[in-house]
Amino acid sequence: MSKFDFDLSSLSIQPNKKLEVSPQPKIENHLIRKNKMGYQVDIPDNPIFECSFWNDSACSSKKIESEFFTNYLAEFYELDGYIENGLEKIKLNIDCISKTEDRKFPSVVRFNDNGNFSNHIKNILNDYLGEDCDNYYGRIVKTTLKTPLGHNGQMRLISVYSKDATTGKSYLGLLFIDFYHLFIPSSHNGVTAQEMQKRNYLKNKKYTKCMSSYL
Repeated sequence: MSKFDFDLSSLSIQPNKKLEVSPQPKIENHLIRKNKMGYQVDIPDNPIFECSFWNDSACSSKKIESEFFTNYLAEFYELDGYIENGLEKIKLNIDCISKTEDRKFPSVVRFNDNGNFSNHIKNILNDYLGEDCDNYYGRIVKTTLKTPLGHNGQMRLISVYSKDATTGKSYLGLLFIDFYHLFIPSSHNGVTAQEMQKRNYLKNKKYTKCMSSYL
């Protein structure tokens, strides 16, 4: 995917008030707004996105033991049906990465807010991007693919958002997929996010099949 030069002059969250973040997003993006949940990309009713894999290369799996993170998969004959279904959707139509299936806007991934997992998120992004993820602040977005398992079976799709200031065209590049909720861990049924992260990592770290082989 090409990289563009962006103008920050129109970046604001309300008229006459500039978006105050540190560091500032390096993108001309009147689509980014702030709500009580943080920054999110405000997609028009009929968005025009050019969707692809980041840098035109199918997502690869990584295992980062220090972060309790893996997105390697089982062999095909062991693959969970919901994962197989989600991968097939992406393979057939990568435009599905541009929105969640319940039409909610993609949310911008926050990693400079001193949250419990801020360093964890940054370390994974740095590994995937091959550079400091601060250079992409405000442009890393998350969408989901629902499965028959409902919320618990959602696949998190992590993409890089860009906009060409000259043509106005928007782009999403799929960076990686979080199959096991290890990128941004969350609590579940009274179990803390930290404990769920460790449980899910230990359960899935044995797998060695790269997701690119299914895409």
